[in-house]
Parts: sequence; C-alpha cells; structure tokens
Amino acid sequence: MGYKFSLILCCFAFSQMLSGQNMPVPYLNEAIDPEGRSHTGGQILTTDDGYVIADISFCNYVDYSGCINITKLDFNGQVVWQKHISSSINLALFSFFLDNNNHFILVSVETVIGGGQNTNGTYRLPKIFKLNSIGETVWERAYNINSFKNDYLIDGVQLDNGDYIFVGRRVMNNVIFNEEEPISIIRTDSLGEPIWQRTYYHSDYPIGEAREVNIDYDGNLIIAGGAIKCDSTHLDNGLIRRDCITHPILFKVTPEGDSLWLHKWGTDVFHYSAVRNVIPIPPEDGGGYIFEYLTPRDTTIYEET
Repeated sequence: MGYKFSLILCCFAFSQMLSGQNMPVPYLNEAIDPEGRSHTGGQILTTDDGYVIADISFCNYVDYSGCINITKLDFNGQVVWQKHISSSINLALFSFFLDNNNHFILVSVETVIGGGQNTNGTYRLPKIFKLNSIGETVWERAYNINSFKNDYLIDGVQLDNGDYIFVGRRVMNNVIFNEEEPISIIRTDSLGEPIWQRTYYHSDYPIGEAREVNIDYDGNLIIAGGAIKCDSTHLDNGLIRRDCITHPILFKVTPEGDSLWLHKWGTDVFHYSAVRNVIPIPPEDGGGYIFEYLTPRDTTIYEET
C-alpha cells in the first residue's frame, strides 16, 4: 500500500512544539536561498536523513512568475541540495509526495501561451515531475487531456505495481452559463505515460474537483474533494448572479477507474469547503475513513464513516 506524508511546514513546526519533541524543525526564508528568492508556503517530507521541502518562489520581480523550489535539509537544518524548476511563464505546485521507491513526485500546473480558449491566449497544462533522492529529474510529463486546454491535476498516489494515479478536474469550457468541470482521474505507468483517463459527472453537480487521493485497505482509491451546486444563473443589471454551495464529497473508485460510490455532506445554509486529509481506518479497528473539512465559520468538522 502506498502512503503519502506531506504537511504544511508551519503546521508541522507547531505540532512538534505542542508534542514537546525536541526535533529540529527547519523553516524556509531567504537565508537558505543563495539567490535571495522570497519563498511562499510549501510542503515538507521527512526522509531517513533529513527533510525535503517543496515550495514556490517568484522567479523574478518583473512579472512575478512562479518557480518550484526543492530544498533538502539535514536534521540540523543545513542545506544539502537545492533545485529550482521554472517554465516560460509560470509553475504552480499542488502536491508533493514520496513514491514507493522514495522518489519525489511533484504535481503541478504550467501556464502556457498560445492555442488556448481564453481571450488572453494562455492555457494551463498539468505537469508531473519525478526526482530522485538527490534532486535530479528522472522524468517530467505534461498532459493535454482536452481540447480546451485548461486542466488541473492536484494530487497523486502510486499503486503497488508502480503505476500512478493523479486526480483533479477538467475545465470543459469557459462559458459561464454552461460551466462543466467534472472530476478527472489519470492513470499512468511508472514512466508517467498515460494508460487511461476518466471524467466523472454528478447529475446535480456540473462543477466538481478532486483534491486528494489515497489507497484504502481494500486496495481501492478514496478521493476527497468538493462538488458545487448552483442555482440557475441569470443577468441582473448586467451582472451575473447565481448562488452556489460547495458540498464536501468522498468518492470511492477502483484502480481501474470504476466508480463504486460517492457521498456528500452539508445541509445548512453555510458554504462548505472540500474534504481533505482522508485517513483510511484499518478493518480491525472498524474500517471506514476519517476526514475533515472547513466552513467559512472557521470551524473544523471531523466526521468518521
């Protein structure tokens, strides 16, 4: 079974302080970047010999385009190696995990000029990077999976046979009165070459998103995300009006892409955010899943199924 361990850096440091452990916890600032980049929030993995941090910085101060940075620190917080990944316009990082062979997998999106459906001629392609233990690129893949060229892969996991599953959403069109953004899943081989791609619609929710994927104790995929249900869209004095509520969802799928079930939560008037941090419970402890989601009331709701 494949597991992912990724925490937001500040949360990691805070949890260590609360637990009383005296483990040295690194944090990112300009001092460890020889080119003086200003780093924004990232994710951290703990390895046998230190920490590996993935985050985003501005490549330059002309157009503020984003670059992905990978920094390896030892347990004393000293830099072992760094890698900066850039593109012609912008790279955004969504998730960062260790695969079954301790390679680093970066799930990102690249902004590209030309050929897109947007009026400014830009579009976005999902891009996956695989790095070895010293930060060298093993392979990188970009996925153009629909003609409108606006897609997002947000998280991933590796299966026991070496294949990868990546989840996210597809932007089918840019017409605001007829938006369709179904949940998207791509399965690739160990080299990142696509094996199959699926899109999933819910009859009541034309707009959906998969934000996290894990493998449960049955060997199936448990996908966390949200689905947006909107009232009819109409014009009001030249302004587009519509009321939408995001329902948190759990979606169970086989590794072959067959849908097993989808459940949603949320019944009051407040808007909910997507499910995150899904943890499968071992069968000997009752099975099921524990997860969380947030509401705009800054209330964290924990539920167990």
